[in-house]
Parts: sequence; structure tokens; C-alpha cells
Amino acid sequence: MIGLLPPLIIVIVSIIVLLILYSATKSFSIEAFLIGIGLLILTLIIQPPIQQLPILLLRINPEASIVTLLLVLLYAALVSGFLQELLKLIGVRGKNIVYALWLGAGFGFGEASLVVLNQLINIFSGINIPLFLGLASCYERFIVLLYHVFSAAILLQYYMRGKGLFIYVVMALTHSLMNYQAILLVKLYGSSIPILLVVYTVISVVVLFLYTIYRQGMRRLG
Repeated sequence: MIGLLPPLIIVIVSIIVLLILYSATKSFSIEAFLIGIGLLILTLIIQPPIQQLPILLLRINPEASIVTLLLVLLYAALVSGFLQELLKLIGVRGKNIVYALWLGAGFGFGEASLVVLNQLINIFSGINIPLFLGLASCYERFIVLLYHVFSAAILLQYYMRGKGLFIYVVMALTHSLMNYQAILLVKLYGSSIPILLVVYTVISVVVLFLYTIYRQGMRRLG
């Protein structure tokens, strides 16, 4: 089945990223990797109720005004950014760079696994997803996995320099706005190829920028 191609590619690409990370670090911190997965599971438990809170309290319905929609989506994005970066910061405190890299990898790999599981459920439930969307999700998982790897490392780098609060706010806002532009554009204009191109270009630029910061931080730690 051609529908199985996207989840298979996501698994292969994720494993390749992990192998590259192993080659770069010359080690594999199974503790950090499992902690990263555990933090993702914790996110899945904590995040959704917090995001739904204003919708339930204010009784916001799907036909709400565009302004209300923009605010609700912004709130949801801020919750995801500030919560996930906080959990990663707590997870890497007092550790080393290799540990931080693998914790981020565990978090990102956990997210990729959830996407694969969701895609498999859709396939075996008879829900047809356009192939281009499935293939787009492959690139998304690749770039987001890298995001979590570098963000966790940068959080530790700045924490070690006594700037933990500063980098937490910066990374949380970056994460939130990155999520917001993706959710907002898809919500308003749909999952067309031009929209996805814009969304993934923004995320790619952010990840490339984080990689640059990470490399500079490693030279500084020396």
C-alpha cells in the first residue's frame, strides 16, 4: 500500500538522525533518550487540558469570530512552547551536552512515533490522506526532531552560563511563534502545497539558526 510509505519514511529518517547523532557524540545516553520520551508523555498529559481551559471557561464555539480564533490559537501555541521548553530545561539541568542532545532526540523521536501511529490508525481505518500531505509530514518530523535536539542543547549551554531564565523565555517564545504560524496558516488557508512550503521554510530557518547558535556555544564551551 502506497499509504504506508509516509510512516515508513518517517521511521527511517528518524533512525538516520539518531545514527548521525550517535556518530557525532560517539555515545548513546539511553537514560536521556528515555527521559526525553517520558517528558513528551508528560506533555501529552498536561498540555491539552491547559490549552482547552479558556475554551471551556469562556464557552468558545467553532463559529467564533476570527479575532477570537486568533487569540485562542495564540494561547494554545504559547502553552505548548512554554511548557515543552520548561520540561526540557528541567530535564537537562546539571547534565552534559551529550545528555541534552539525546534528551532532545528522545522528545523528538517520541513525537515522530506518535505521528507514525496516527498515520497507521488512519490507514487501517480506511481514512485516505493525500500522499503529498503524508510526504510533507516526513519532512516535518525530520526538521522538528532536529529542533528538539538543538533546543535542548542550547537550553543547557545557556543554563551553564547562568542564563537559564533568559534562554528559557527566548526558546519558549521561538517555539510558540513557530507553532503559531503553522497552526494559523493551515487553519486559515488549508494544507495546500504553497502554505506548507511557507510553514516548513519558516521552521527550517529556525532550526538552521538554532544549529548555528549551538555550534557557537560549543566553541565557547571549548
